[in-house]
Amino acid sequence: MKQASLACLSGLFLGLAWLAHPLFSFVGFVPLLYLAGKVNVRRFAGLCYGAFLIWHIVATWWLPYTDVEAGILMFCVVPALFCVPMVLAYRLSKTTLWAFPIVWISYEYLQYQWDFLWSWLTLGNCLAYQTDWIQFYQWTGTLGGSVWIWIMNIAIYQKKWLLTVLMAFVPIAFSLVLQIEKAPQASPTHEILLVQPNLDPLKEKLPQSPTAISTIKQAERLTALVRTHITPKTDLVIFPESALGRWFELSGLDHKGNYAEWDTLRNFFDQYPETAFLIGLNVYRWVQGEEKNDFTSHQEGDSYRKRYNVTILYQNKQKQYHFKSKRVPSGEYLPFPHFLKPILPAISQTITVEDTTKPLIFQKHHIKIGSLICYESTFGGYVGKVRRQGADILCVVTEDAYWRDTPQPLQHLRLDQLRAVEHQVPVLRVSNHGFSGLITAKGKLVHFSKLNSREVVSLHLPTQLFQNKTLTFYSLWGDWVGLVALLLFCGLIIVFLQKCYF
Repeated sequence: MKQASLACLSGLFLGLAWLAHPLFSFVGFVPLLYLAGKVNVRRFAGLCYGAFLIWHIVATWWLPYTDVEAGILMFCVVPALFCVPMVLAYRLSKTTLWAFPIVWISYEYLQYQWDFLWSWLTLGNCLAYQTDWIQFYQWTGTLGGSVWIWIMNIAIYQKKWLLTVLMAFVPIAFSLVLQIEKAPQASPTHEILLVQPNLDPLKEKLPQSPTAISTIKQAERLTALVRTHITPKTDLVIFPESALGRWFELSGLDHKGNYAEWDTLRNFFDQYPETAFLIGLNVYRWVQGEEKNDFTSHQEGDSYRKRYNVTILYQNKQKQYHFKSKRVPSGEYLPFPHFLKPILPAISQTITVEDTTKPLIFQKHHIKIGSLICYESTFGGYVGKVRRQGADILCVVTEDAYWRDTPQPLQHLRLDQLRAVEHQVPVLRVSNHGFSGLITAKGKLVHFSKLNSREVVSLHLPTQLFQNKTLTFYSLWGDWVGLVALLLFCGLIIVFLQKCYF
């Protein structure tokens, strides 16, 4: 009973690091480290599963809001996956207790590379609530925060109080120095509008809903919002992800008369040829041959189509596309479909991805916009690729209204703050129902909208904000901390095998 209570305490601490304050993460693993020295490996695995299940439920209890089956699947599978590095570390901890952070961070790194892309609960993410503390992320990325958390846990568990004090204050002091910004110089400004329509995705956008609004009226609402704020000097207008509640055939957007909703928007856009419009839409294309046989194809009668989540940069009758390349596991796709599709036929591949990191070019001022669609912004290494492609500013468009007033929208906002800090680049954030605004390169929130409000955020940003061409160490080298951990993990295995067999 005492062992189970300690495991529950560990899970509660880790969950509260996401819901209450990141300081809880500094002691979240201490009970499990204590248990590692008291129980056998099978018992330890069971206690870890219970702890991680509590962690996931406390931190991400909102997951079943969009899909109950997918949410329950995540609650069952992810804690089990998190047990794998802990059990491996348990075996290797006979060599050194530092096996736990080494194996854990190796797993977090591998989690970014394989088919089950679940980055939400990477340990370093919880520190996003205190951006003043983590300016060092511009060198290490989020995995550097995971290292910090593990060092604090081990130092507290071993009662090494000097190390605890040093590790508590040195990273924070270093970050506070990095937090100092130069006074901005006077320069011309860019006028940018962030449109937050607050269209309910289930009650107003979903065609099957009895209170659904027609997509033409949705388009009219968007243009009406913009019309009250746009001026001849407006440079850029940004709409959220999936701004209209329907799917568009990709090639059909090239010609008028195919979609009245798109015609409504395009006719409005064409009234302002000097203004660029960035909008998120759901599109599809018909496929034939081998393409129709993979898991991302959807059968429609005798035909097959693939669905995409895109952003379109429209200016002066020209379009540029960015295709979403990171999907939410179980919600937007089924990981390892060749193995899991026969077992879980109800969960299907809903979104096809294209690996596109090339930034969109805002032609008027040759500003390169790094477009990020929702879940893409949770991957710091991926955003680094966008930055290396020359993006001057990042733009996150998202549809978080599915989760309503749960912690999810705020957690997503915090992750976007991490991307700003890691790459020292401003982030324009546009959500359908709240938390739209500017995140500075230091992770500060500027001119942000309220939750559940219909409004347009008007920004006047100095030109110099778009002129930072210097890449951070993390932008250049990505998740190098994870690679170092992986190499150390391999070294630990070699030492372990030598002790066992030689």
